[in-house]
Amino acid sequence: MRPSRVAARLVGLALAGLLLACGGAGAPSSRGGVVFAGGAADASFDPDEPRLVKARAQVTELLGHELELSVDAALVPKWRGSMASAILGALEAAAQDLAEMKRREPEAFAFAKKLARIECVYTALAPARRTWHRDAIDAELRGDTLHVRVRSGSGELVPRGLVRAHLVDAWEKQTSERLAGLAPGDVAAADQVAWVRQVTREADGDPRDAAAIENAPMAEALTKVLALDARATGAGREETQKWLTTTASRWFARVHTNKPDLVRAASASSGFRRAEDAWSKWALAHQSSLPDEDRLHVLEALFVRVHDRGPGAPRHPASVFPHVDRFGLALQIVDEWRAQKHPGASRDTAASRSHEHIVCPRPLEGTSRPRSPHCNHDIYDMARDDANVARRLAEAMVSRHDPILAEQVFANFEGAPTAFVLSMWRAIEQDPVSWKAAGRVFIEELSTTADKPMLVAEARRLWRERPDRRGEALYLLVHVDRYGNGAYEWDGFEQDFGQKVGRAELDAYLAQGPLAVLHLPTLWPALADMPRGPSILKPLELAWAGPTLHALAQQPYGATRSIIGKLCGERAVDEVRAVQGVVARFAASRGEHAGPASRLASELDASTCAKHKPSASRPPRGRVIEPFGKRRRVRIGPKPPADPKAPSPRKPRSL
Repeated sequence: MRPSRVAARLVGLALAGLLLACGGAGAPSSRGGVVFAGGAADASFDPDEPRLVKARAQVTELLGHELELSVDAALVPKWRGSMASAILGALEAAAQDLAEMKRREPEAFAFAKKLARIECVYTALAPARRTWHRDAIDAELRGDTLHVRVRSGSGELVPRGLVRAHLVDAWEKQTSERLAGLAPGDVAAADQVAWVRQVTREADGDPRDAAAIENAPMAEALTKVLALDARATGAGREETQKWLTTTASRWFARVHTNKPDLVRAASASSGFRRAEDAWSKWALAHQSSLPDEDRLHVLEALFVRVHDRGPGAPRHPASVFPHVDRFGLALQIVDEWRAQKHPGASRDTAASRSHEHIVCPRPLEGTSRPRSPHCNHDIYDMARDDANVARRLAEAMVSRHDPILAEQVFANFEGAPTAFVLSMWRAIEQDPVSWKAAGRVFIEELSTTADKPMLVAEARRLWRERPDRRGEALYLLVHVDRYGNGAYEWDGFEQDFGQKVGRAELDAYLAQGPLAVLHLPTLWPALADMPRGPSILKPLELAWAGPTLHALAQQPYGATRSIIGKLCGERAVDEVRAVQGVVARFAASRGEHAGPASRLASELDASTCAKHKPSASRPPRGRVIEPFGKRRRVRIGPKPPADPKAPSPRKPRSL
């Protein structure tokens, strides 16, 4: 045989072997951008099917060039008769993944545009590593080709999410290799987002032991991110701010909450303390300029509570951000809130989330008083736990002369021990404006009859030491016996306080507000022998006409009837008629909407004292209420004597 023929035959054998090694015995067949490697295409496959054409066009538009899909001939029998659907599903999955990358990861999408081919090959082996897909489909990006290894049990050629996952992984790997070792000052603007994500990837793991606290990787990550934040712009600045306000702040809150023992034991030079100090300095410098939601995240971390604490231990211990004056920061935010006209303290305005978190403002009028959803009562609990903070809070109220601030502070003492609230009320006594505003909240909302000795003693002190505040002393004493059930012996008032309640003291008491009128019958035994009308008529008129009592769902109907009864008992007919005039004028002004006033006005006439009956709210002695069918018939009079001939009720048999 001639050498030329031998050489030609060897070349032919080599080419045949190469074809067999590359995909099978048959030559690849290409139809409409889909290549069937190693054999003929499925006869049912129509490359001109409209959905396939549109899917290929959309992929081409996203990549800027055509994408070739190669299918191993060994996979054709599995999808025989439905190959068009399998290929359509693969193209749709690729298009959706690329569109999502374009929207969510623009940098990775720019890298993904080099993808030119997806090659689906059959494998009988399980993947060497664990895959994220339920069908154990594995893939690998080699150059511009994504090699997808499909097993016989797989339900799809290219499942949704596979293209995006592997392209993003490849981009992150390439970016990581390119940015490795770069200092913050050497990072280009286009790489700042990727660089931040790279240096912070392993920084937010929770420390498990003292060694992890000492060598916390958060310290190094914070140092790098803060250095870049000082010079970052655009998307890079947004990324640094986002990480510092969310990931880093939540990490500190989590560690302080869950690992308080490790935090207390951490040395000043530990990685955790260095990270804590660096982040807190940044937070204090930037918190006022952050968007409200980001600012809330920062404040939640700075004012984090420690739950794993011993009995009597403070909720905000000194081991948490030891170099931060948290109460001083809170006062800055309080002053911001005051400068904005106290938003949230009325129903007409709403406070920001950061103001809600620190100040906790809420409307104090009416019966429905919604609480601030983001309030954590931090500064108020700090005042309860730390006498120094309580002193600073009292000094802040005194120096600001702000009655609304005083009201909100004391309203947020709800649930605190009465002794503590009383001590805070005494601490602001030198500022009459704040003291009076706080006193109304304390007396009306926080004082309870269970603390009677303490409150009575305070009323005595005010009466004797502060004659100009005897109205508040009486208001406090009345609320001790707010239900009129004898919690205080009013007949002994003169002996207890040294004198009866005169005109000046009564006027000062009624000046406390509409609720003072409601409780006036309770105070009545302590009043001196004097005409009542000059003091009570104007407050009574305001109580009927004003919105406060009606907002509290408390009508002065019962109090007015009781006052008339007291005046009738004193034979003060002229004053009774004056009270009747107040009710009649109010009923006439409201017409058909007068309600209880109209009913009371119809009951009153010139002979009221002659036929006056006690209030219907409590039956007088001898009034018997008997059942009568589905209704109850009321019979007035003494209880009828028992019939001596009636059999006695049967007693239960003793066991």
